[in-house]
Amino acid sequence: MNYTIYAARDSEMKEGWVWSSNSPSNVVKISHRGKSIYCECFKIDENFIKQYNGNTERVKILPEKDVLVISQWYRNRLGISKTQEEYDIEIECVCGIKREFLSGCDHPQAAMRLATKLAGISVILGILGLVLGIMG
Repeated sequence: MNYTIYAARDSEMKEGWVWSSNSPSNVVKISHRGKSIYCECFKIDENFIKQYNGNTERVKILPEKDVLVISQWYRNRLGISKTQEEYDIEIECVCGIKREFLSGCDHPQAAMRLATKLAGISVILGILGLVLGIMG
């Protein structure tokens, strides 16, 4: 599906979510030309458009188009170089326990990525300890 890409608001540059005009609020996988990211996705509503368009220095969102408001971090990860242009993007919901882990690994903040990876290692070590405890 073709989405017009807009830059995230300044206050959301380092947040782990994007805004979409037609995707449900959930953790999603966003793909473009073989590259993908996992993040939370919120549905654009009238309040969001009013706040986004309220900044006179920012380009206005046109609500009649399919829109994706996404930060520079995620645009770089997807290989999207320009805003205010249409790109062929696929958005699909991610189900199960893996969704929080995957979205944490792709988060814009380094501390969040590190914490997520350490949590994954901790779970593996915990399972290993349990197995060794049962065997021993």
